[in-house]
Amino acid sequence: MNTEPKSYIEVIKDWENFLGDHPNNFLRIKNLNNNQWLIYNENSTGHSLLKRETVETSDFPDLIAYFDDQIKRKKLNEVYVQFKRTSGNTSVFAQNRKPEKFDLSHRRRELENSGNVQQNNMAQQTPDHQQTFTAVPPQPQAHSPRHSPNGFEKEVMHHMGGLGAAALGAGLGYRELVTLEKKAEMSDHYKGEMERYKKENDILVIDNRDLQGKVNNATREKELAIKETQLATKSWMDSDNLKALIENMGPVVQTILSKGQAGAANQQLGMGSATGISEAKQRLIEYVCAEEVDDAKVVILENALAAMYHRPDFANKLYEIIQNEMSDAAAGS
Repeated sequence: MNTEPKSYIEVIKDWENFLGDHPNNFLRIKNLNNNQWLIYNENSTGHSLLKRETVETSDFPDLIAYFDDQIKRKKLNEVYVQFKRTSGNTSVFAQNRKPEKFDLSHRRRELENSGNVQQNNMAQQTPDHQQTFTAVPPQPQAHSPRHSPNGFEKEVMHHMGGLGAAALGAGLGYRELVTLEKKAEMSDHYKGEMERYKKENDILVIDNRDLQGKVNNATREKELAIKETQLATKSWMDSDNLKALIENMGPVVQTILSKGQAGAANQQLGMGSATGISEAKQRLIEYVCAEEVDDAKVVILENALAAMYHRPDFANKLYEIIQNEMSDAAAGS
């Protein structure tokens, strides 16, 4: 299926759309007359790259006017165009965009004929031998007058569809229309950036709430664990078994003391205790083996020893309780 070749205006608009699709997009254009790449700004790096900002920082309102100037100054007839994108320190060809050749000879003739017509019109206003020049001081202007579109610009605006027709109906020129389009594009870009930052901020707020919730849960779990340990220790100290053990310690201690005294006498006579065991441990063994101490009390004593081994503070509390009980018992006797 044969398709009609694109007009010059359609080709340049296609380039302009490509440059506007991504900030890293650029064109490399080779003049096939001399097989050299076009250079746009010799005072900067990447001077052979045609980017969107190349046009925006120039004195031309858009890419059409900018490239018309390139055609006239460099007398371009045919060019080879690459559609590329920077990636880090290198560049790659843009996806789905193959290099293309474009014949600009017709456009060049149009521009040259348009220039010749303008020169002829100026020459006809005054004969060469009667040309006079009068210096006119510049007049201050409160604002720049609205630019009226010429025939070529009207043709371009008609190709832009409904937007161009509406601009013509409003009395706008092509330059004003392009300026409005650029402002609208930048406005949409900034709106998109604001939406993106808002979404990122919402995500950060949610993450912060989750982290704060986890911190609060960990703090509550720690407090509960401490309270459970305190309650367990308190309940064991307040238990009937411990009270029974303390109440019965008076006579048992007396028995151990009497046996301890006998044991000490036997040791002096060379009798009794196992080698390497201290007197305190020997008395404890004798206490456990006493007939007055049943197995239930031995189990309580075993648990108390285990608790004191793992919890030094428990040993101090138990000692205070025992001392208080023994003092009360001594006071009541």
